[in-house]
Amino acid sequence: MCDKAKEIQNWTFIDLDCSDYVVCRSTYDVMYANNVAGGLSPEEWIWLPRQEQLQEMLSRKEITVVHNLENGPRGQVDLLIGDVRKAILFRFAEFIDNENKYTEYMNTYEQLWLSFLMKEKFNKKWNGKKWKEVK
Repeated sequence: MCDKAKEIQNWTFIDLDCSDYVVCRSTYDVMYANNVAGGLSPEEWIWLPRQEQLQEMLSRKEITVVHNLENGPRGQVDLLIGDVRKAILFRFAEFIDNENKYTEYMNTYEQLWLSFLMKEKFNKKWNGKKWKEVK
């Protein structure tokens, strides 16, 4: 699923840390991102985002807007960030309820969050082989 999600693969290696995993396309070996630095070109690896990274991708734009509010009290900014996160969780719960037959085939929470991200940001749905635009 991750290798076919070109949209998120374009976001990779911006803030990767030593706990991020990548997969070598030719051998399917899984390794830590810090082991890749000098050994593989970007075309040779697939980034495997963690659940919290997928969640951050969903809220990055909204939270950046909140942080850019000028002269707002710190407590008020924290409340707005909390509201953004609650709204995303609410939409995620709706996604699971509305896409029940679709999501029952997901094996991990990362797959669920990736599916939600792809639907929310790119209007795409996994068909078992590739991400297809929803009409």
